[in-house]
Amino acid sequence: MKKSLFSALLAAGLLIGFSGCAGVGAGVPETKQLQHSEPKVVTFNFPSQDSVTGENLAVDLSSYNLSNEIVKLSTYPAFHITRQASDGIHITDYSGLKVEKKQGSYLLRYANGDLNNNSWYLTESDFDINYAQNDTNRLTFIFPKDYKFQPFRNAIGIAIDPLASQSNLEADAKSVFDKLDQLTLTINKNYAFKGEVNTKYPDKAVYANFKRLMGIYNWRVEDKVSDIKKENTFTLTVQGKQYPLYVEVFPYRDGTKVIYSTTVGYVINSKGSCSLNQTDIKELNKQIEKIIND
Repeated sequence: MKKSLFSALLAAGLLIGFSGCAGVGAGVPETKQLQHSEPKVVTFNFPSQDSVTGENLAVDLSSYNLSNEIVKLSTYPAFHITRQASDGIHITDYSGLKVEKKQGSYLLRYANGDLNNNSWYLTESDFDINYAQNDTNRLTFIFPKDYKFQPFRNAIGIAIDPLASQSNLEADAKSVFDKLDQLTLTINKNYAFKGEVNTKYPDKAVYANFKRLMGIYNWRVEDKVSDIKKENTFTLTVQGKQYPLYVEVFPYRDGTKVIYSTTVGYVINSKGSCSLNQTDIKELNKQIEKIIND
């Protein structure tokens, strides 16, 4: 009965919409004033050099999209599904904050409503925070003087509530603006970690050391073993994260030659730190040498 009533109401609403009545869809947008805020200058202090490779770092702030990081500063969740369509009702409810990078600004859009048969019905409050790049490592953000409130009615003419009261959304937008200096930008990089070690110990013993002390990496089970070469992928742990270390073991003169390689990920951030450095790399090489000569 409820489903039949809903279908009837929905059909009636769609008929109203097709007839061009103002009771469905977007209402009259409103421009609401905001209190003045001083511009905020945010400095991003990336290190001048990559602490792993020693290469100079050249960071282009204009290439960054801060949208996902800005959303995290809000007390409201990112725009998401709150109720899935079901039981033949093709309506999905959505709510939350969307942040979009535009030319010279970040648009904060607080939205609530639904997606009905591929048509959006959303009540939105839009705050446009302008920004300008001062130099290579600084951005100036400017809080807007006003914002736009766009009311909306759903397919059966019922007014859709905003995500929260306008005063609460205004306070959240201001709070996000005030916390912009907490933003941390990151650069994800990979290091080709590799080495070659000669040892006096026989190849069978060295290969057994890797199996005993490092363990086989989870994607590789079978050994590749011949009189000329033994190889497999072992588990290298770096700062709590596991990496597949490819190892080849050869008989060499009166002992053994070991060649190993993997790719280790690390992060450089705008607070001036790096998750990996040359000292860490040296320690990893020592760790492998110790396994070889155990």
